[in-house]
Amino acid sequence: MKTRLIRPPRLRAGDKVALISPASPPRNRSLLLLGKQRLEQLGLRVVVGTHALSEYGYLAGSDRDRVEDLEEAFRDPAVKAIFCARGGYGVSRILGEFDSALARRHPKALIGFSDITVLHLALQKAGVVSFWGPMPCTGLGWTSFSVRGLERALMSDEAVGGVPFSPRRRATTLRPGIAQGRLTGGTLSLLTASLGTPYEVETRGRIVFLEDVDEEPYRVDRL
Repeated sequence: MKTRLIRPPRLRAGDKVALISPASPPRNRSLLLLGKQRLEQLGLRVVVGTHALSEYGYLAGSDRDRVEDLEEAFRDPAVKAIFCARGGYGVSRILGEFDSALARRHPKALIGFSDITVLHLALQKAGVVSFWGPMPCTGLGWTSFSVRGLERALMSDEAVGGVPFSPRRRATTLRPGIAQGRLTGGTLSLLTASLGTPYEVETRGRIVFLEDVDEEPYRVDRL
């Protein structure tokens, strides 16, 4: 039986959101505060995860620590969306412990990219829409262009509509036309790592996007 797709409610100014680190931590407290301020500038109230700045090797705390922050954000009825502070490494380690059914019981937007690709796959498997988007505690991707798109996707009551290319990137169309389907994708190396697992990326009837840029062709061929 097909799982009914759940779309989280849209955000409104004044909503409470969680800022967590399910992968690697922000490089320092200043970057965490910068991320909090960036979200507050969108009119959101921010609660920071208990282990957002923890360090356990290259991870933001132990696997259990990071699962606790993620599940607490989903359980808290006052939290309307979950922003991942940054990517890095380690989300694959927590999938076996994370109760993805929480996302169906308490649907809310989850935003991130890079290593957060793994969480997007888990939520897609659970039948919950998530959002590939900029992360506030890193300079990568947090531009006026991307933030406008983020606001349109999360906070507008209108359809997102056309998404223009960033003026900083020149796009080349290899095959023109129109395609329709659900969107899936993320970091290519993590998508290939998902093959053969319970969280394998589903590409049938989907539009697949890859976030990788400036990647050497031989590295892509290997994947």
